[in-house]
Amino acid sequence: ILVGVQIRIWWLALGSANVSLVENFANWTPAVLLSGEVFRLLSMGFIQTDLIHLGLNMIWLAYVGTHLERFMGRTHLLLLFVLAVLCGSACSVLLGPTQPSIGASGGVFGLIGCAVFVGWLRPELVSTSARTVFGWALAPYLLVMLISGFFHEQTDNWAHLGGLGAGVMTALFFHPQH
Repeated sequence: ILVGVQIRIWWLALGSANVSLVENFANWTPAVLLSGEVFRLLSMGFIQTDLIHLGLNMIWLAYVGTHLERFMGRTHLLLLFVLAVLCGSACSVLLGPTQPSIGASGGVFGLIGCAVFVGWLRPELVSTSARTVFGWALAPYLLVMLISGFFHEQTDNWAHLGGLGAGVMTALFFHPQH
């Protein structure tokens, strides 16, 4: 569902609506702190302006999200994604306030962080088939994505790190119901 919503928003925003979406819904410190537009902390996680950015985020969201959904359920997955977007946005506002920020990557980093740490800390909870996603299997990808963000000026690394932190904290305290 999250992937479908993201793609539909991107599709609807093609062209001139893209500028309006970024202006009105991107995470931007002055709008959040001075104008009280706190909705931007969440709305930014559903705006993508570039097809490659959309594609990469949606591939990871679908891949990791599918396995986490089986592990924690649909509602908990949605809550984790929203929490990771919000934590990433908050870090971005407080620690990198110089430019607007958009994209689902803070939420994606949260999902990946949760999957890695659940695999490391609670491997007995992970099914044999899901071990290809949890723990060490995803750790190299996470590391490469973190490092590559520092080589691209437009990347909001604070959003990535904030989302990752939310995912790790979720892994530490999550207790599945099954």
